[in-house]
Amino acid sequence: MFLASAPSEEDKYKPGTTVNEIYSLCNFDRRMRNVFLKNILIVETNVKSLIAYYFPQKYGHENYLKYSNFDMTKKDSDQKFPMIVIATKRIDASQ
Repeated sequence: MFLASAPSEEDKYKPGTTVNEIYSLCNFDRRMRNVFLKNILIVETNVKSLIAYYFPQKYGHENYLKYSNFDMTKKDSDQKFPMIVIATKRIDASQ
């Protein structure tokens, strides 16, 4: 917004740009990020609550760690979900 050209090693600001304008832009950016983060966290909490509520209704209360309850049809699911694989092996070994 205040840069004279595309970002490079040495940034040049447009003539007439003040430190106050740059500072205000930084403050605006920080406040905007805080608003988004706050609301994204609310959505994330609600989604996790819904999953925690409905998953046991379908699979039972003690089945949330069973590997077979998750769709792992992707060819690289073992690399994407290694903790689930490890947890499943430990649970199966202890039973």
